[in-house]
Parts: sequence; structure tokens; C-alpha cells
Amino acid sequence: MNVYEIGNMGEKLKNNVYPGRGIVLGVTPDGKKAVAAYFIMG
Repeated sequence: MNVYEIGNMGEKLKNNVYPGRGIVLGVTPDGKKAVAAYFIMG
């Protein structure tokens, strides 16, 4: 997945036994709200 690719988070994580860590960015369909999340699996 490159920096500009739009993907489904569930699909990406479902096939990865241990994703380690990651950053997820998202925006609402109307573009008014955004979210950023950092996660660490452990």
C-alpha cells in the first residue's frame, strides 16, 4: 500500500497475523472531519 492508496483497514489487517505498528488516516465522506490513529500491537 503506497501513501496515496485508499484501502480497507479490515481487509489489510485480516490477512496479517502480526501487523506490528501502523498509522491510519481517514476522512468522512463529506470531507469535514478527519482522524489520525497510531497503533502498536504487542
